[in-house]
Amino acid sequence: MSRGGIGDMLHRWGFRYTRPTYTLKRANPQKQKEFQQEMELIKKNLSDNMVIIYEDESHIRDYQTLRATWSVKGRQKQIPTYGHHATVSLLGGVNIKTGEFHCMETNQCNAHRPSRDQFCCRACGYAAPADNVAAENIRRAAVNQPNAAAN
Repeated sequence: MSRGGIGDMLHRWGFRYTRPTYTLKRANPQKQKEFQQEMELIKKNLSDNMVIIYEDESHIRDYQTLRATWSVKGRQKQIPTYGHHATVSLLGGVNIKTGEFHCMETNQCNAHRPSRDQFCCRACGYAAPADNVAAENIRRAAVNQPNAAAN
């Protein structure tokens, strides 16, 4: 049987040639919904002299390329991952009123996070709540000052 014939047969059996996709193993839809509702309430009660900046860190990871494979139509193959790959980390924040955006690479500090909420620099030992460090670094980037952990 030819390659094309095998493909045609797999199509008739309900298979499609697709790439697998990564999925977040620990996602909690209920917590996501609660967060969205809480943010809507905060935005409604925001006074003119208050600012909300969404901040987050992003990691560019060295994932291996996923190739296409056969799977049953509608049931794309999923590859669980725990994210243990080479990484470049970025900190960023956006003012939700003005759209002003700041981003910086965390190249001055090799961070170790004993927990999701705690930040500790391996290079200098600076430790603080992770969101506080990220917010301070974003604020400093806006006025061209060094990272909080670099002090």
